[in-house]
Amino acid sequence: MIIQSAELNPKKVAAVMRMEGYKQTEIAKAIGVTTRTIQKWFK
Repeated sequence: MIIQSAELNPKKVAAVMRMEGYKQTEIAKAIGVTTRTIQKWFK
């Protein structure tokens, strides 16, 4: 995972991580946001 792109656009990184099969909690920890934020993005 590329950390620099997370700083630029966390939503894009979250989408890519989700396509790769990561769980929402893992994505949240990697990017540094709450799981609730992740859930809002994926609605």
